[in-house]
Amino acid sequence: MFGKVENLQEDEVELVVRLTKQVYDVIERETSAKYFWDSKPARLRLQSEIQQVLLSEEFCSIEKITKNYKSFILQLVEIAEANQNDIRL
Repeated sequence: MFGKVENLQEDEVELVVRLTKQVYDVIERETSAKYFWDSKPARLRLQSEIQQVLLSEEFCSIEKITKNYKSFILQLVEIAEANQNDIRL
């Protein structure tokens, strides 16, 4: 989404780290329920929570996010489901 890490400025790297941590925390929290992946309402809530992070004041100025947030949400949920056993700590 942001290009190669080595091409980013220090403040951009920090932004990516904060975004990644916030999204990961949401996914970890929301998917911690035993039967999460069997619950459509729970999955929709996860998508909503991720959207809130992506479109928050902190990240809404990033054009790539605001233009593509729906696609990012679907990709993040897909990755989370594929790695559901690895997310739980």
